[in-house]
Amino acid sequence: MREASRILIEGKENFQKQSYRNRMNILSANGILPLSIPIKKDAHNIPIQEVRIDYKTNWQQNHWRAIEAAYNASPYFFYYKDVFSDLYASPKYNYLFEYNMELLARIFKIVSIHTEIEVTTEYKKGLGDDCEDFRNVFHPKRPLPCRNKLKEYPQVFDQKFGFNNELSVIDLICNLGPEGSVYLVSNH
Repeated sequence: MREASRILIEGKENFQKQSYRNRMNILSANGILPLSIPIKKDAHNIPIQEVRIDYKTNWQQNHWRAIEAAYNASPYFFYYKDVFSDLYASPKYNYLFEYNMELLARIFKIVSIHTEIEVTTEYKKGLGDDCEDFRNVFHPKRPLPCRNKLKEYPQVFDQKFGFNNELSVIDLICNLGPEGSVYLVSNH
């Protein structure tokens, strides 16, 4: 990503249920904990930019409590918690896409990725030879393509569960802090 002149984020695909578009994994004291942002039921066959977040449940408070419990003992949670906490404080975002874009912008800032982000204006099945297509590479139901390539780093519960690489980048940030940027470059 650092070598790319820009990153294209797919804005016109139809929302894919059971994908990472509205979920992430963290490592808790009891193992992997999947966190899922609830979406309104009308999300079937509509563009990702039109998917609305459902605030009927108190998912934000539940997610933040889980993140705090999982990472409070990590070396860098204290330094970065304020970067993320307001995303879980109030129903500020109506659309999943705008929530994800804000989260991505914050993560890029922390890990020092300054590549231009561009949202697609139309869906294209193929993106061309000059573009790597990662739209369908990462999926909760399929093994990660980089499963054996990632270097291990210290995680809060690694003594109990060993290293786990199927976690949100929040795990990397809370455990490595500014070195997370170096880690991402060395794993490319």
